[in-house]
Amino acid sequence: MLVAVLGALLPVAAHAAAAPLSLRGTNWVLRGSASVNAVFDGARVQGENACNTYRAPYTARGARLRIGPDVATTKVACPDAVPDYESRLVQVASFHIRGMTLTLRDRAGRRLLSYRASIGKSALHGGWSATSYYTGSAVQSVEPGSTLTLEFADARVSGDGGCNTFDGGYRVQGVERIHIGPLAATLRACADPALNDQETRYLAALQLAVRYRVTGSSLTLYRPGGTIAATFERATGLTSGS
Repeated sequence: MLVAVLGALLPVAAHAAAAPLSLRGTNWVLRGSASVNAVFDGARVQGENACNTYRAPYTARGARLRIGPDVATTKVACPDAVPDYESRLVQVASFHIRGMTLTLRDRAGRRLLSYRASIGKSALHGGWSATSYYTGSAVQSVEPGSTLTLEFADARVSGDGGCNTFDGGYRVQGVERIHIGPLAATLRACADPALNDQETRYLAALQLAVRYRVTGSSLTLYRPGGTIAATFERATGLTSGS
């Protein structure tokens, strides 16, 4: 009887696991350009086009999608920016999500933009170098000449705080929710008091994270309320403690 009940439940579980991603709340990264993304949240879509940020109002009903008519964007000259990206956004008339892929099309059904969802542990795996962290009162850049790292494996996180190495557990829930810690570090004293203070605050900032977002080679950890805990760039070939 138990086997029969479990067998009846398996198709339900499989169907739930295959449920499509939502347009809202997912970090969509443009195919062919890892530095461009889109996040639909509430009544606004926002993201990055290389070193520029953008935002625009949108409405979605069924498969229909309208973005704009105006897209607000910064105007920094970026060599890897997609030049006609914003103009394509305002031409969007419909969307379709299949698996991990979001496709935006115009009124004639022509494909304008295609994205892939950046979610789950696979997006986090590997090494990262911190560029800024929350000090307890503000977000501050890493001290010049110092390196703060973070590396995600299957169930453990590790890194270098500038003087000591650390490790601990982490877990990911849903699309972008995360919990890091508790973290344990070695006990070597920093020769420079500023680096010692930086390390303490960096480890504290990591353990404040409740949400994460990976866009191309960038990772942002967020505190409650959507404020930043720490920001990172992908570190190729990073090994903690090296």
